[in-house]
Amino acid sequence: MKRIKWHLLLIAALAIGVAFTTRPKPIPYTMHTYSFAFYNSNYTEMYYGMDLTAAGYIDGLDYDCEMPTNICTFIANPANALSGPSGNYFLTVDVPQSGINDNGSWVDLD
Repeated sequence: MKRIKWHLLLIAALAIGVAFTTRPKPIPYTMHTYSFAFYNSNYTEMYYGMDLTAAGYIDGLDYDCEMPTNICTFIANPANALSGPSGNYFLTVDVPQSGINDNGSWVDLD
């Protein structure tokens, strides 16, 4: 009787180990939220003021969007960020339209 229990215990331990090592891993979240600053003259570049995700800013506590209606924040992949003489920007085609928050102008509460 003791032999069967040890074999079952060994099989259970191996099954748990296999299940733990082959479990699905979460995909890292690569999109960050940015404060909108301005467009360039032909609307192909979106300039930003700061990376709110990297700074740890929380909507409502650290920043808010106030009227008049303007782009407040947008999401984009930080790997696509570019910089030029006017500042840091993203190409408009790299910014998903669903990630643009246009309910006011960005205001830093800190």
